[in-house]
Amino acid sequence: MHFLVDKNDKIKSFWANKMIKSKKGVSSHMEVMISFVIFISFVVFMLLMFKPVKLFSKTSTSLDIAESKILEYVSTNLSVTSLNLNFTPNARDCLYFNFSVRKIIIKDESENITNANSKGNKEVYFNATEKKFYKMYSEDNLEERKVDNGRPKICTELNESNYTLGVTRFYRVISNSSLAEFFQNYTNNYLSLKNELSLTDNFNVIVLNSSQGVIYEGKRFKPNVEVMAKNVPINMLDEDANLIPVTINIQVWD
Repeated sequence: MHFLVDKNDKIKSFWANKMIKSKKGVSSHMEVMISFVIFISFVVFMLLMFKPVKLFSKTSTSLDIAESKILEYVSTNLSVTSLNLNFTPNARDCLYFNFSVRKIIIKDESENITNANSKGNKEVYFNATEKKFYKMYSEDNLEERKVDNGRPKICTELNESNYTLGVTRFYRVISNSSLAEFFQNYTNNYLSLKNELSLTDNFNVIVLNSSQGVIYEGKRFKPNVEVMAKNVPINMLDEDANLIPVTINIQVWD
């Protein structure tokens, strides 16, 4: 038995199926969008409830101020004066001349440190190294290598015809001893140090050598907030008047 199907019925059936599929597609897209909105709402709710991150309200100015204050605190005055002998001395000759200085280190032209010390802030004693040219470094925390333990027995006084002093040059440098004092105060008297530096933000400092090894490190607790930081490359003066390249990492937060 054959059934006759009206052409109009076929067209109606086609569009009915298409509308059903279209409704299913729209429904599927709506479900995805609703799921996405629910997920975003949940994330926002969690952020508002627990506040895991506090946005940093300061600008880089806070970091610049901290850098300026801290570097000034750990800086010291270094003076460098050249000494040129008008004769060739013998090795280990003990010589002295009038020169006002508190602590001193003397190096010959080959950068060898010779025994030297000041006496009464009026005279300088040193052992020669068969060289004519020397540099004298003066800073309050240098470790003098005293001639005969600071009590030279037989020394020759230099008169003005025996030597020439060059111009004394003054430098503002970061010293190892000042850094050691800074970190001691940071550990033991943080709030007092913070007030002395006139800083309103919390801060931390790390000093790294050229191999990124830690020389000094502040271990101040940092809450779960955004921390601004910067690296400052400097030369650090050690106790032997050597300038050592280091990096100071400075961090600030609310």
